Amino acid sequence: MVKDVLIALTGFELLLLIYPMVKSKQKTAKTLTFANITTVLIYGFLVFTSLIIFSPEEMTLVPEPVLYMLKAISFEVIERLDLIFLSIWVIPMTNSFIIYLYQASKGLKELFHSKSHAPFVPIIVLPIFISGFFLQNKFLIEDINKVFQYIILIFTFILPLLFLLIAWTKKKMHKGGKYESS
Repeated sequence: MVKDVLIALTGFELLLLIYPMVKSKQKTAKTLTFANITTVLIYGFLVFTSLIIFSPEEMTLVPEPVLYMLKAISFEVIERLDLIFLSIWVIPMTNSFIIYLYQASKGLKELFHSKSHAPFVPIIVLPIFISGFFLQNKFLIEDINKVFQYIILIFTFILPLLFLLIAWTKKKMHKGGKYESS
C-alpha cells in the first residue's frame, strides 16, 4: 500500500542532494520541513475526504477521486472546477520535472566529469518527450508505473539508509584510526 502512494510524495529525497549546496542551512531546514508537513497535511486531507465520500467499493471504480469530487462542484461563474484545478496542478508538476531534470543533468555532469550540465539536458529530455508520443497503452503505462514504484522505494528509503550506514562506518573508522582529532 505504501509503495502505491510514494510517487505522490517523492521529492523530499532530493533534499539529500540539494542541502549540501545551501548557504543558510538552518533557515532552509525550517522552510523545507514546513513545506513537507504542508504537503503531507494536504494529501492527508484529500485522502480523508475521498474515503468519507466514496465507499471502499467505489474507490476501486473511481480512477481519480479528487477530480471526480471537484467535477461535482459548480459555481455560477465557474462551470468546471476540475479544469481549473488541473490548470493549477500543472505548475507544481512542471516544477518537480524541472528539479528532477536539473539533478539528473548535474549527476551526468559529475559522472562524465564535464564542466557544464547543459549538454546533458537534451539527452534526458528527448527520450521522455518521445515516450510521451508512443506510450499510449494504459496497461503498459501501469506496468511502467509499477516498476517506478520500486525504483522510488529504492531511491527514497534504501539508498539514503545505505549512504547513512556508509557515512556512519567511515566516521567510526576515522575515530578509531589515526585520523582522530581533538
